[in-house]
Amino acid sequence: MFVKNTYKIIVIGIFLFGLMGCVRWSKLTYAKVKSNIIRCETTETEVKKIYGEPDVVGAHSGYMTLMWSLGLDDPVLLRNLVVFVNTKGVIVDYALNPYGEVAVVDKCSQ
Repeated sequence: MFVKNTYKIIVIGIFLFGLMGCVRWSKLTYAKVKSNIIRCETTETEVKKIYGEPDVVGAHSGYMTLMWSLGLDDPVLLRNLVVFVNTKGVIVDYALNPYGEVAVVDKCSQ
């Protein structure tokens, strides 16, 4: 009986963990990112509320970068979102599934 219940708990846990990943992954579509992130208006705090804490924080071309990687276990479903933040904490640019070097376009200072 104990083994049977333990098995059920493990299966339910795996299912719920996978479901949480799917929900987070589903937020990374081009249409949703475009509606969630408005260049020169959306802030770093707002993006973190939507997508959670980033997997990687770094710097590129003088901007802070925040990166989320989802679907790592399946290359077909892999989604990478890179967000570029200026010194005021405002999103100046972003890239979904970037390939190679990303050129940051900052139209906020214009």
